Amino acid sequence: MRSALLLLGLGCVLPAPAQTLKSSWSSQWQEQTANLQQGPLAQATRLAPALLQAAGLPRTDSSQASHELTLRHERSDLPGQSQLLIAATGRLTRQPASRTQPERWQARAQLQEAALSASHENWSWTAGRKVLSWDVGWGFRPNDMVQQERRRGLLPSTLRGQTLLMLEHFDADQAWSLVAVNPQRLGEAAGTPEPGQSLDREAALALRWYRRQGSQDVYTYARLGRSERASLGLAAQSVIGESLSLYGSLRWRQRHAAWESVLGEPTGLRWQPAWRQDALQALLGAQWTPEGSAHSWILEAWHDGTANGDADWQRWQGMLETLGGASGAQPPQRLAQLALQQLAPLQRGSGSLQRRNLLLRWSWQTGELREWQLSADLLHHPADGGHSLGLGLQWQGQRWQLGGAWRRLGGGQAALLAHMPQRGSLGLWAQADFL
Repeated sequence: MRSALLLLGLGCVLPAPAQTLKSSWSSQWQEQTANLQQGPLAQATRLAPALLQAAGLPRTDSSQASHELTLRHERSDLPGQSQLLIAATGRLTRQPASRTQPERWQARAQLQEAALSASHENWSWTAGRKVLSWDVGWGFRPNDMVQQERRRGLLPSTLRGQTLLMLEHFDADQAWSLVAVNPQRLGEAAGTPEPGQSLDREAALALRWYRRQGSQDVYTYARLGRSERASLGLAAQSVIGESLSLYGSLRWRQRHAAWESVLGEPTGLRWQPAWRQDALQALLGAQWTPEGSAHSWILEAWHDGTANGDADWQRWQGMLETLGGASGAQPPQRLAQLALQQLAPLQRGSGSLQRRNLLLRWSWQTGELREWQLSADLLHHPADGGHSLGLGLQWQGQRWQLGGAWRRLGGGQAALLAHMPQRGSLGLWAQADFL
């Protein structure tokens, strides 16, 4: 709470001539429906409900609420055409009750961005913490080599920038950017594997070259990281007429983090993070907005070579079947612990659960100023028939934004999405901009 009050006080002293201060307040509420029909959580619940309570995992539906204050300060009157950007966030989150702790509120203040930049003729540089996304695509962006955000979130989220040093050169048709990410960690040892997570603690050097050729944009990427080593990428986007946009992205990674299965006892298959060599990620997409229409369509197909393959998921399915038929052979608490260990490979963060994915999204804007937006999206896994269906409704005024979203996971007995610990989610959010 002290951090949140300090953030509020900072907003009272920052305004000055030739400076701008923007602030926003957002509130979010999310309700999740636990999957008690199939999957690791359902098996552990049937075997030993008390074990889940002791571990702090909800057996039934759970809800979470949060309130966030963001202050953004910009100053452009510094010598040498320099600019200063500072963005900080204070967040209050209500944590659901567990067996060991009652329901409680948690306060946290965080610096999202703090960067100093300057430009001279065709050159510019930036130093500090800054949000930097590079790739094309809506549901999947393999070439975001600096800022790897989680795509398709149910509710809006505030991104936290990366610590970087960036040098850029640009002209009318092309530009290139050279970025040293986390240079303060250059002397540290390689990090531990974090499957599906952005390596925010990894020191890396990233390069992007961009060129415009008529209605086409072409991007070339390269990255050298201390843990993930080398990456090479290519992306392109082409606008056809007034209504169609085609785009694609390709990335090769020398090393990536993944979940590896380890055999122990006869019924003791567990998962641990490990490094794997070589992975290819590819995306093809199209966005169609008919001229004069309020409707817009997005169709994307992608391959994510960093996800577990068919052999991995077959071992995972086999373990669940073994646990289902092992009742009485071992203590229920032991079987429940083994079931909970099978949740690990489902935690993919910013990565994909399956290697092959299809996404279809539709949105429709209406109102005098098109302030209302209705959207629907469907993610499909061809390998096992799993699907994720989402609906969203948003209203945007001059200062206020209101919205809601719903998502449901499903599929057959073999579908990974049908084994996720949450069957469905419902979220509401509101945001107000001030100053």
